Amino acid sequence: MEITNKVIKFENSTYPLNNISSTSIKERVADVGRVELHKEYMKRIKKSILPHLILFPILIIIIIMFFGSKDYIWWNLLLVPAAIYHLGVMEDILRKKVTPIKEFAIEMSLNSGSTHLFWSDDLKFIKKINNLIIEAITQETSVNYNINIEKQEIYDNSTTTVNNYLTVDIKNQQGMSKEDFQFLIGEFKNSLESIIKEVESTDDEKLKSTMKNVVEEVNSQKPDKNKILKLYDKVKELSGGYDFAEKVYAVSGVIAAGALKFSGY
Repeated sequence: MEITNKVIKFENSTYPLNNISSTSIKERVADVGRVELHKEYMKRIKKSILPHLILFPILIIIIIMFFGSKDYIWWNLLLVPAAIYHLGVMEDILRKKVTPIKEFAIEMSLNSGSTHLFWSDDLKFIKKINNLIIEAITQETSVNYNINIEKQEIYDNSTTTVNNYLTVDIKNQQGMSKEDFQFLIGEFKNSLESIIKEVESTDDEKLKSTMKNVVEEVNSQKPDKNKILKLYDKVKELSGGYDFAEKVYAVSGVIAAGALKFSGY
């Protein structure tokens, strides 16, 4: 199963996200045969009845050993009710019916009606997938999840894509400290992406091309700090006539600090 910002792919079906108006979680009683019910019943019996099955004969043995003894009459008065209690619990367990097995599924409301994906008895897993679908519908950032339903494993292949070709993908340099890398993929990346969004909103091809060169250098295996700084200075120069110029200048300190983190690696 695959979930992206555009579609949900499941087996041989494809569901465009713009056709999905809402999602909900549905519940049903699983249609299982007698063999499955018997297995479930025996599993419950073994788990619930075992402690009582051990304690009951022990209590009976003790009662028989000290039956009629005046010294232990009070013990017997306590042990007999205890034995009766354990016997009653065992009888109650054996009489109870097996609890119906519940299954859950995500129901999607489409333009053409409603449909559900797959059924599972793991409600927590279903809720996770439902949240991923909601994220894909509502988030502007890139979303790409691959889900192994059988193993209940979710693989996040998402990248923060700002537009159709510029993606900030900073690589951890050998010898770089954890703090420096966290700064680069955190504040530095966020600041750079905020400027990319502004640049991409224009029709200025020269400005866009310069911004692209900045990103390509940042994404390279060994980024050149001087080249990054020089290119960003060019971005500032070309942004002078736009209303976001102040923002470009405001984050220039963060961009410079990030460029310097690449020094020596």
